[in-house]
Amino acid sequence: MSSDPESAWRGIAEALHLAALARASVSLFLTVRATAELGGIVACVGNASIRAKLLDPLTRAGIIGAVGLSEPGDEAEISPAHVTTDGDSYRLTGRKCYVTNGPITDWVAVFSHLEGHEAICLVALDQQGVSSSARSALMGVIGMAIADELLERY
Repeated sequence: MSSDPESAWRGIAEALHLAALARASVSLFLTVRATAELGGIVACVGNASIRAKLLDPLTRAGIIGAVGLSEPGDEAEISPAHVTTDGDSYRLTGRKCYVTNGPITDWVAVFSHLEGHEAICLVALDQQGVSSSARSALMGVIGMAIADELLERY
């Protein structure tokens, strides 16, 4: 936590607001948190161009975000998709399961592997080769938008 009292109070106020949102609607809270997680990833690892394109709309709730971690058979672990290079372009392939906001997201951060190293790919869901499965049926959390993301992108 920051030693600046004003920053500390802002953090406490934000936590209280999020707690109130979670009490009112778990599914809405998880939707907001998934978008915030994408925003944190963009702020930390996005280049200047992608930060300029996404951070303002993310902070104004102009776009919905998601993070793709799990793959089939690895539901309990983070398991990356694969990125290959072809000259100056990249190709991302794989499938991510249980993606919160999957069927309604605009952008998803996909954890992947590139030449033996971990990578995070920022993918617009409207790009060719990217699709979302039908919304998953969930027991007890009605309204949650969770689906699988299928990826084959250049």
